[in-house]
Amino acid sequence: MGPEELTQKLNELIAKRQLRDRADGVVEQPIDGLLVSKDGSRAYAIREGIPALIPSEAIELSGLSG
Repeated sequence: MGPEELTQKLNELIAKRQLRDRADGVVEQPIDGLLVSKDGSRAYAIREGIPALIPSEAIELSGLSG
C-alpha cells in the first residue's frame, strides 16, 4: 500500500471514529500525509505541513489490513 492509499485508508477510519493512537485515544482530525517509521510499524500524522512526532499520538500500523 502506497503512502496516498494509506493516508486515504486512515482518513476513512478517522471519519468512522475507528482509529486510535498509541495512547488509545480516538484520532479525530483528518490527516494530510504520514511519516512512517523505518520498520513500518507506526505512522505520525502530518497536518497542514506539520508532522506530529509525539510518540503517544503515533498510529500503530500492524493491525491494518492492506
